[in-house]
Amino acid sequence: MLDTVSVLTVVACWPEDRATGLKFQKIISALNESIAPAPKVVVIGIPPAEHQSLIDEMISPNYHLKEKLDHVFHDLSTNLGPQQDNSLTYRLPTDDGTTVTRINDTSAASFRESMQILYLDNPSQSSSSDMSASEEEERLFFKGGTLSWQSYYTDGPEHFYVARDLLPTIVNDIKCNFIDTLNQGFVKIFHAPGAGGTTIGQNILWNLHEITPCVQIRTDSLAKPQQIAENISVLYKETHSPIVVLFDGSDKNKFEQIQQQLHHVIVVFIYLERVSETKINLDKHEYFLKGTLSKGEARRMGPKFIRCCHDNVKKKDQIQKLVDGVEKGVNHHLVEFGLVIHLQEFKGVAKYVAEYLKVDIKSKELNKNQRVLGYLSLVKFYGQGTMPCQMFGTLLGRSADYKFTYDKFPASIKEFTVPVESGFVQNSVRICHFLIAREILDQILSRVLTCNQGLNLSPLAKNHLQPFVLEFIKDLKTRQDQTGQKSKTMLDIIIQTFIYREGGADDTQLKKRQFSRLIESIPSEQPFTERLRVMETLAESFPFISSLWAHLGRAYSLLCPTQHEKTETFFQEAIKGCQAKESHTDSENDDFVPSFVYHMYGMFYLQRIKAEIAKCRKQDNSEMQFQDAVRNMFILANTACKAFSDCRKFGYAGCQESFGCIGEINVRLCICDLLKSHYHFDTIQALREKSRNANIILFVEESLSNIQHLFMKCFNTVDQSHIDKQFYRKVTNYNMLFKGMIQTNYLATLSVPDTFHTRCATIVGMKLKYGEVNRLGTINDIKDERDIKFIITMLEKNIDDIRQPGEQYSNMDVDFVFIDWIQAIRHPQQKTSYSLEDVLTNVRFWHKNICSPYSIFYLFVLLCTLSIHSRRSCDVNILKEAMAIKRAEMEMKQIGKQFSNQGKPREWLGKESGIRCIERGSTYQNYIKGKVINDEAASYTLVVLTGTIQPPNTYRQHGSLKLYVEGNTDVQVKVPFCPFKTGENLVGSKYAGFRVEFVLAFTAQLGFEAYNVKLLKKSTCKSCGAQVEIVSVERHKVCRCKEMVENEFPYNTANKPKAEEHQNK
Repeated sequence: MLDTVSVLTVVACWPEDRATGLKFQKIISALNESIAPAPKVVVIGIPPAEHQSLIDEMISPNYHLKEKLDHVFHDLSTNLGPQQDNSLTYRLPTDDGTTVTRINDTSAASFRESMQILYLDNPSQSSSSDMSASEEEERLFFKGGTLSWQSYYTDGPEHFYVARDLLPTIVNDIKCNFIDTLNQGFVKIFHAPGAGGTTIGQNILWNLHEITPCVQIRTDSLAKPQQIAENISVLYKETHSPIVVLFDGSDKNKFEQIQQQLHHVIVVFIYLERVSETKINLDKHEYFLKGTLSKGEARRMGPKFIRCCHDNVKKKDQIQKLVDGVEKGVNHHLVEFGLVIHLQEFKGVAKYVAEYLKVDIKSKELNKNQRVLGYLSLVKFYGQGTMPCQMFGTLLGRSADYKFTYDKFPASIKEFTVPVESGFVQNSVRICHFLIAREILDQILSRVLTCNQGLNLSPLAKNHLQPFVLEFIKDLKTRQDQTGQKSKTMLDIIIQTFIYREGGADDTQLKKRQFSRLIESIPSEQPFTERLRVMETLAESFPFISSLWAHLGRAYSLLCPTQHEKTETFFQEAIKGCQAKESHTDSENDDFVPSFVYHMYGMFYLQRIKAEIAKCRKQDNSEMQFQDAVRNMFILANTACKAFSDCRKFGYAGCQESFGCIGEINVRLCICDLLKSHYHFDTIQALREKSRNANIILFVEESLSNIQHLFMKCFNTVDQSHIDKQFYRKVTNYNMLFKGMIQTNYLATLSVPDTFHTRCATIVGMKLKYGEVNRLGTINDIKDERDIKFIITMLEKNIDDIRQPGEQYSNMDVDFVFIDWIQAIRHPQQKTSYSLEDVLTNVRFWHKNICSPYSIFYLFVLLCTLSIHSRRSCDVNILKEAMAIKRAEMEMKQIGKQFSNQGKPREWLGKESGIRCIERGSTYQNYIKGKVINDEAASYTLVVLTGTIQPPNTYRQHGSLKLYVEGNTDVQVKVPFCPFKTGENLVGSKYAGFRVEFVLAFTAQLGFEAYNVKLLKKSTCKSCGAQVEIVSVERHKVCRCKEMVENEFPYNTANKPKAEEHQNK
């Protein structure tokens, strides 16, 4: 967790006993050896005489206070001033309206490691207000700085500026569509550079923080994504209210990892993404914040800033002039209003920069101050980043171990910068505004005063950009060599400035850049030597950063596609670094760099395959030449598929995992398309007749099933809202290429070798027959009884093969064999009845064989069904096993994170016999609103269970039902339900203890969940007057007096035939 760019200070309160003193000596010696620059050491205390020489010789403290520790501690406690009130309560909006949480100082400190929580009370309140601090905050904000949360609590945002036009629209969107309805949400705000994206994001949180808990993820945090997600989850459990999370889009991969782990709680993400071009096509809940002010914004800003001018008439006139300019259509930024207040006289950004920068047109060299400003501008303009002040100490003539702070910068540097002090980012600095950074770069690179009004550098400045960038890398490397330690700060600067690529991934967004803005700003023509030189210098300067070698390899593959050996060398360097890190015993499980490296490596081979295919299509090859070409492609394909497999192995579940799937799909589709166009075959059997090459036939057969499995893996791990149109185009290509490839009648398969892979291919071919152009066919789409019977036969043969010792099959293949089998044996056209016990036997074997999330889920479903179904007697041991799996796998390990839409029903508890009593989750997916199935058929096809609402039942989202299972007296079964989303809105403690009826859905997230929850009504026995509970779908029930009691509140039985018709359909 330690970043070693800054000079640290170690305060050692030296103990008086010898044994502990020796331990202190070892610790500080280790610090001296492992931290560079060397820390400053302060020793307090009177050590034993024999320790004094050790302290002087080995530690060499910078200062030694020789006083008894008791005296020092007493003086500190009496002279540090009045203590803060320790009774601070961390109040937040809670779903029960109490605002009381169990957050204490310890947990609040833990939260601060990764996020800033907007408590209802100021967590940093002091007894006296510091007016000078507020004035300094205002000065820095007008100059282009960012407001601290402390200023929001003490002064409020309206003290500093007027809100942008978009603010009320976004706040209302979040409140109405997500918070009030208890729905997860994702709001994306694209913002132009310097538009104030962070400021509007903070304002949104401030406007919502009294309604629901709001947090800002700290961009400076060293916490891992899993830890951040866990903190958000804990906060949700404390408040039971939607959590609004603000994330600055500087690290998209980190955001995706956090998002992927939070499907089980209600979170509304606000994602800020800086873009250098205007977004035109915006989806729902997407917004674009312009850098320039609108007429309405300028009119509102004017009076605010005029009041800040006090009696300065000249400044007031300048503010009015800016407002009038905007009214006439002139583009002005908010920072220009602020600079009028900040400066004695504001003459425009270009003249302001020129006045302090003082670039000498005749000199070819930059002075030290100009170089520092140039480096800071480079990082700000291209990476939106900050830099540690310590990195500039040696550049400005100080020694490497001198503690260089912001106040040591000369005035000419301070004029264009603001200090950054926030938690982990201590003693850092950045250029105050994007426009200032652009102007500084323009002037120091072009050596002239420009009239650049755009968002990019002038052409003249770009011509001199590459040499300046190389100098910057050289100085970064020098600083790295001086410290001798790997620095996260240095890595972040490099990634954000040189590597990060803007742009979206789908058709509604801008096309993603091929390289970073900086690399693309360097003028270069084939063979792109200038750009490659920068990438190569980066990798050679920081050889321990594996991803830089991979990005260099990627750059060569795109810009010099014929230099295969050189590109391969770079990728091997990257892979070697990943493998070395993987072999370390203390390597972190959440390091996903290898996944990105292997993906780039796979894409390099995919590109080579496409080049070979293009060459093959142009040539008039003989059959022997064609087979030689294909043989070479298979070698390339094996490497590519292995790389994409490793990409999936090291990636996190969700979008990153899908990258490896799509890559392998592309490899197989490209080669199969070439083979089909060459041999002109429509079926695998036709291919066997036209080609005797067994490898070609095997590749096509494997691709037929593997591609579909990879598609389904994407569907099962990525929310469909995150799947782009390119994915569905691949599905269409797959269907067009393979549909009809397998003869699906029994006689046609007699001549096909009967192996695991040929059977997989045949099953996929059968599904394809029932698929559509842009949709994959599934088991459930099959209409013909003979087809479904044939598929079950082949699946059961494959299960027998899996049971045989020796042969190993991939986990993905095994998973899909069993998943398809469970779907097929419940198909309406399937007449054979399978008992739950027989299916459980196979699922236990599946679970024992590979123990995948899918096998765990179906093992739980079967055990639950066997023990709680109303038509079966309860087996308490089986019920205990089911609840143990729920606790261990779903609650503790949270296997649901491996599924897409983990909260949706995947199976229902139905009324039929055998395995058919488990109904497909998709049966009612189009009829669900909230947690209610608006389809009367469900009341007759699903088992209606009963239970009791557990106290306190005060939360809208989270309630619990104690399930009644006849014959169960040992195991308490609590079924989650959402009181707010019931038909009768059963929210509140007044409903605790009420009896209810419901149907049961099985989900990957919770194990099971109650739907259609409604109060259980009682009918009066006409014989004895007793009140008898009767579920709504029952017409009557026998009373304890043996008399039949008619249901006084029957369900609408007139719809029963319609329900049966729906079930048959």
